[in-house]
Amino acid sequence: METVKVPMVQFTYRTLRNSFGRRRRTMQRRLAVLLAVGVVIWLAPEAGAAQSAGAWEQFTEAGKIAYQQSHYGEALAYFQAAVKEAEKFGPEDRRLATSLNNLAAVYSTQDNYKDAEPIYRRALHILEQALGREHPDLATSLNNLAVLYDSQGK
Repeated sequence: METVKVPMVQFTYRTLRNSFGRRRRTMQRRLAVLLAVGVVIWLAPEAGAAQSAGAWEQFTEAGKIAYQQSHYGEALAYFQAAVKEAEKFGPEDRRLATSLNNLAAVYSTQDNYKDAEPIYRRALHILEQALGREHPDLATSLNNLAVLYDSQGK
């Protein structure tokens, strides 16, 4: 009788071993897929940020060209799009302050001081938060406000 049981035990052992082997390979595949998905999710924000940075640069450059050619309507649209892209970088990002200064410059050039002033102030506030009140890079924003006030006779 014992000789009959041994093949059965061996058969059962092989069946279990093969079953666990298949499960282990399946689990390894699942783990590899999960790992790949995790890597994609981890890298996705960086890819999105790179796309936003590229779009921001394109809108900013197109706005500068339109502004230099006195196409203020186009410049306004490009700088508004640049502001929208820059807002994706965070509320204290210097690119947002740059975009706001550019947008306000178009309004100021068109003598639309009412719209320009709060935008210049927002740009200045962002730079103060990001850099501190004593940082020399605030000079451009302060100068922009001073020119705006001078244009209004204030």
